[in-house]
Amino acid sequence: MTTRLSAFTFMLCTSTLTTSSIAGIYLGVQAGGGMLKGDHIYDNPTNTSTNQGATAMRAIGGVYGGHLGYFYSPVGGRAFFFGEALGLTGSAKQQKDLAVTGGTKEGIFSISRKMTLGAAGGGGIFVNPMVGFYVKLGYEQTKFDFSYTQLTYGTQASESFSKKSTGVNFGGGLLYKITNSVFVNGEYTYATGKKIRVRSSDSAINGARRGYSFTPGEHRLMLKLSYMFG
Repeated sequence: MTTRLSAFTFMLCTSTLTTSSIAGIYLGVQAGGGMLKGDHIYDNPTNTSTNQGATAMRAIGGVYGGHLGYFYSPVGGRAFFFGEALGLTGSAKQQKDLAVTGGTKEGIFSISRKMTLGAAGGGGIFVNPMVGFYVKLGYEQTKFDFSYTQLTYGTQASESFSKKSTGVNFGGGLLYKITNSVFVNGEYTYATGKKIRVRSSDSAINGARRGYSFTPGEHRLMLKLSYMFG
């Protein structure tokens, strides 16, 4: 037992993990789950007062896509670095009643997560020849679809919008090196987004100005498979 523990400790603590550098372009796929979150704000200013309704959104769905990047680990080093571009799509969607605080229901709205394009970079440490831990930071743009139906005001019973939000993403994960060319990652990412003005409240409908806005965020847990060329 003592011999096995000593061998394991040596594997974790050794400082010379490779006899040559590992570097190259990699291509891969990823899949997992995400939780879309944020507050949908409904502004309903009238001639006599200004009301507002905030509805918390929590939608869980699948997230999947691909990535292209560059990986580098120096000769004999424990450190590694990477940069990658990604494209993701997802199925998170939630439907809620549309109403201001204390008011009656004026319709139904739904928010759907669609396409994400982005880039990220990061670095980490190998704790043994096959396993490493890393952190990452990136920037991305995500498209959302907004649908408003069964509306009880104005001349339109429904409205729909497609809007984009940009923001940073950050997180980290565990890398398992199956070979020098094939990697598997388990990764957590939190993506932020700027406030989306879905519909302006500047135009009046039947004496009231309705406005919609949404500030998104998303937790993602992903499994990634990558092949490195070179």
